[in-house]
Amino acid sequence: MSASAAQAAPSDCPTGNFCMWPEFNHRGAPQQYSWNKSDLGSFKNRDRSSYNRMSQAGMELYSQTGYVGYIACSRPGAVWTHHSPATDTESLRKVSSC
Repeated sequence: MSASAAQAAPSDCPTGNFCMWPEFNHRGAPQQYSWNKSDLGSFKNRDRSSYNRMSQAGMELYSQTGYVGYIACSRPGAVWTHHSPATDTESLRKVSSC
């Protein structure tokens, strides 16, 4: 059973996934990704914290669909509690290293 929104934690992200939460400090229901996603759809404007639980891959974050507008690269194991990019994340790309 997953933790409630008030008790959410990075450990709610399954191994092998990159997870993003709609609130700071891993609160709310996370979205899970294990591969490239060129358009995050309705979640794209709600990326506030994340955890890269992939063991050997980074995840690049982009501000526009189709991998345009590079924001940052999350290394394996990176836990971000407070995203503050200039714009919201709209696409993700799995990479071998950051």
